[in-house]
Amino acid sequence: MELSPDSILKNYKNGKVNKESSIEQLIDLIENSNSLSIRASCVNALGKIGIVDEKIFNLLENLLISDSDEGVRTEAARIIHRDYFKNAFKLVSWALLHEFSLDLLKQLHETILKIINYLVMSNSRSIIEEGITSIRTSEIKNGFEKLFLLTTLKDLTNDTLASYLTNFFTLLYLKKKFWRLRYKVAECLVVELDFQFKGLIKVPEEIKYLKFLKKLSLRYNQIASIPNWIESLIFLEELDLYSNSLTFLPSCIGNLRSLKNFSLSINKLEKIPEEICSLSRLEILELGLNQLKALPRSVGELISLKKLNIFENYLTHVPFSIGNLHELEYLNLSCNNLSSLPESLGSLKLLKVLNCENNQLIALPESIKNLGSLEYLNISKNKLVSLQESLIFLASLKEFYFGRNNLVQIPRFIEKLGEKGVQVYPKHH
Repeated sequence: MELSPDSILKNYKNGKVNKESSIEQLIDLIENSNSLSIRASCVNALGKIGIVDEKIFNLLENLLISDSDEGVRTEAARIIHRDYFKNAFKLVSWALLHEFSLDLLKQLHETILKIINYLVMSNSRSIIEEGITSIRTSEIKNGFEKLFLLTTLKDLTNDTLASYLTNFFTLLYLKKKFWRLRYKVAECLVVELDFQFKGLIKVPEEIKYLKFLKKLSLRYNQIASIPNWIESLIFLEELDLYSNSLTFLPSCIGNLRSLKNFSLSINKLEKIPEEICSLSRLEILELGLNQLKALPRSVGELISLKKLNIFENYLTHVPFSIGNLHELEYLNLSCNNLSSLPESLGSLKLLKVLNCENNQLIALPESIKNLGSLEYLNISKNKLVSLQESLIFLASLKEFYFGRNNLVQIPRFIEKLGEKGVQVYPKHH
């Protein structure tokens, strides 16, 4: 009867053939069969038998680096990941550099990270150092040359070197997975990644290993959710999710305490979690063209915020706490359903731009006269029947838009604003 991987494995399990003979039969089939599926099944069967020795490792090594069939290479990589990872750093490193099968690259990337972790835990310093010195990617290699002008390889901890290796191999994998991936490396670490127009439906999980990432652009994709592991990117300063398909944000987004610029415009967000208000370093928050009906009540806790853009949503009110945004310079509330603005708005002493165009405003807060830095004010396309003359005291005003309201008459101070050099629209003579 002709031997097959299944029959060999069955005979071994039934005790008809010992382990050594079963392995020899499987190896013979791998080396001599013309059937790719049989050869891949034989490698799989080797893994099920579970013997770990140098002979099988050598076979798996040869299959991984030189076999023409992706299925055979993948089965070899899987067994190496499980049984031989402790001695496979050079092998897996080489395979990652030369392999192009995306499925196999994913397996190899997972294996190299497992190996790096083992090397740190076992204090295998020489292998870690050898891995560092073997890196040939120019921007990372140049970074090491600059680094070693200030220190030596021996002075760096295993954990530090491991982070360099993790960054290198993760970047290597991502560059193969995403054609023409744009990125930036600083001091041997990946600090910027740009996935614009990559057709993504989810955030690539491998990004979570780039712990020192500062800027991540995922704009113009179809991403529907943000994974919880995003909170591990504790140094992230800029997160760009402009034009995606997000319907919600996870509460863990509030743990990105280094975040300064957060772009979420053109998504499908219906709610912003209160936890976002923990981002005390946030300077720019872009929320335009979503489906938001309210801002978080604690929005005033974003004490560093300079720009808040929330045009074309469904807001019916603005939280009173917005008056605590003492650094705010730009506020765009246009194209919502606002019928009023809070009196606390007058506390925004640094505000330069206030756009409330195309809402349902029937009156402006009296405190608006206190906006001494205001340069641009747009209140057109509302339901205002009158304008308070105190607007004349907006000392910094340069542009004022008030058309398409329900004004009974044009206030006299409008002409005075023009005399002061303010560009008033619509113009009246």
